[in-house]
Amino acid sequence: MTRKVEPPEVKNNGDDDVREMLQRILLPRKGEPHDVRMLYLIEAEQNKERLTWGDRVTVTVPAGAEASFQTYFNAFPASYWRRWSQLEHVLLRMNVAGTASIEVYRSKIDGARVAVAGNLITDDVAEFTIPLSHFEDGGWVWFDVTAETDATITEAGWFADRAPGPQIMPDGTEVGPFEKRATVGIPTFNRPHDAVAALRALGEDPLVDAAIDAVVMPDQGNRHPADEPGYDEAVAHFGDRFHEFRQGNLGGSGGYSRIMYE
Repeated sequence: MTRKVEPPEVKNNGDDDVREMLQRILLPRKGEPHDVRMLYLIEAEQNKERLTWGDRVTVTVPAGAEASFQTYFNAFPASYWRRWSQLEHVLLRMNVAGTASIEVYRSKIDGARVAVAGNLITDDVAEFTIPLSHFEDGGWVWFDVTAETDATITEAGWFADRAPGPQIMPDGTEVGPFEKRATVGIPTFNRPHDAVAALRALGEDPLVDAAIDAVVMPDQGNRHPADEPGYDEAVAHFGDRFHEFRQGNLGGSGGYSRIMYE
């Protein structure tokens, strides 16, 4: 039987409105090179001090510094959600300790930037409602931060203001909504260190771990993750949710095909 992990409690600061998290704002891991950090946030060249973060969801912006979250992992793909979801708008929400200007922008089909909203926030929750009506032909939404004092941002993310509803299929039948669950596939070929690091990363994040039904790892090499230090501990965390399959080197296609087969 697959063991299901209970998701952590989500607090809403006393607000009874339903907020469904769509996408978290994440920071890079410690020690990542500059080109990887740029996938998460962009620090202005004129900054006199670097931004700092002790974990992956809390960032401190020094007074006078600027940062943009117009990045691969943290900008919100608004046109996709407009096309494939039931939402008419999305919420950007974060906690701000200190004083900072939060400015929200969107892009157009030609890449031009358009200001959407903004506010100066002092020791409060910042929340912006962004309509999705402008994204029929493409576009993203993101936010920039300018710190007036040292400002710490926590629990930032993109949210829906309601739980998902059922879907009407082309034949008129109604399906869903469905519980949010995932099976993670990690095909590997002679990269035991990276394979174990991936397992650790999945297990260390409570929100991700709570949604995982199974982890499937086809091992196609002769240097096995099972021989790597830390493997036993990483696998033990998942218990009977973890499944390893050793097979010949069938390439990336063979690895992912095994995942889909299982």
